[in-house]
Amino acid sequence: MLPAEQRLLALIESGGPHDKDELLALFDQLKPISFETLKGEWTGGWFETGHPAGRWMKEIRWVGAAFRSPHDIDPIIARGDDGKKKVLDEWGHAKLFEAKFRGLVSAVVVYDKHPIVDYFRSVNDDFVMGLMERTEWRDSGLSFFYLLREKV
Repeated sequence: MLPAEQRLLALIESGGPHDKDELLALFDQLKPISFETLKGEWTGGWFETGHPAGRWMKEIRWVGAAFRSPHDIDPIIARGDDGKKKVLDEWGHAKLFEAKFRGLVSAVVVYDKHPIVDYFRSVNDDFVMGLMERTEWRDSGLSFFYLLREKV
């Protein structure tokens, strides 16, 4: 296991609070990721940094994302009142592009209905770290989250 992977797993297990500078430094150590690696269903969580996105993710009960094709992504899958997973259509779908961010070309997801961009890096084939940027949260900086591949 790589040091960045070990540290990220320890941070997830700790539950927070998490330091934004440390998370950004860990993100910068990770490798780029492509759609082929992201394809599939993922369970998600976030790093608790005090960013408004953490409260928002709790409110909507965000639990993950699904990547079917570069132009067919459900970035917001939440837990419904019945306990089942559901796509929150009001947040729309998203598309994946490759773009340079913080010095590396990697997968970037752009939401269709909202000014949100997610930047991804690979921890390993089943573990991804993401940074979310949303226009209305610009003054709060980036939000940090992670995805773990769902086993079939």
